[in-house]
Amino acid sequence: MLALEGTAPHAGASLIQARANFFARTDAYPVSQALVAEREGAVIGVECLALTEVRVGGVSCRAGYSFNNTRVQPGLQRRGLGPALLEAAEQWAQAQGAGYLTGLIKTSNVPSMKMVTALGWETVARFDYLVLELARFDGMAEPRAVQFDLYRDPHLMRLRLAVVQSNHFAPRCLERDLFSPAPEGAFARLVRVLRARGVRQLLVPLPAESAACAMLRPFAADLVDFNFVVKRLGDSPSVPPGPLYFDIRH
Repeated sequence: MLALEGTAPHAGASLIQARANFFARTDAYPVSQALVAEREGAVIGVECLALTEVRVGGVSCRAGYSFNNTRVQPGLQRRGLGPALLEAAEQWAQAQGAGYLTGLIKTSNVPSMKMVTALGWETVARFDYLVLELARFDGMAEPRAVQFDLYRDPHLMRLRLAVVQSNHFAPRCLERDLFSPAPEGAFARLVRVLRARGVRQLLVPLPAESAACAMLRPFAADLVDFNFVVKRLGDSPSVPPGPLYFDIRH
């Protein structure tokens, strides 16, 4: 499987490709699965996916996440193996109670986009993978943070709930983060700790239209843009327009 993964072209930011074991990312999810296509006992195709909790139109549900790593042995492409692996992924995700199957595909990857579109996937947003150069944060004033107890302020609670419920594909962990007092100078402190440990760059995937993405772009040494694609499973409703958040664990 690792040899097959290594046949893929390494395009885009080098930091995205910097992993000895592509499939180790499944450890970040409580439920994951690797699907393979075999011929005479040899693995000729692989698809890796996991389950995550998301919010669609203000309603929490479960979704499958394909690690955009559908790989087919060179020389065997265009024989239906890629679509067959994705259809098997759909069946597995639906059997786990998922209402959607999601994935990230580089905007420049025309063959993959053509394949998933033919299978009924929809492009609902764009994610930017920012490779932050941490040295660019040097000399910045440490931001001030005001701590508050959200649960003792009903008005503030209503505002925060309205923000979360108006979005879709918002992971549960995002809600927990929103409903917690902000630590003092969180990001500035994070950068200092990482630099002290010899980390020069930080990979941050963010919705392209988000305020956080706009704020961090000046600090990025590299950027790779991905289409966020979704396949509805069963009778799940369409993804409504609006801000999009998704729990990506790389």
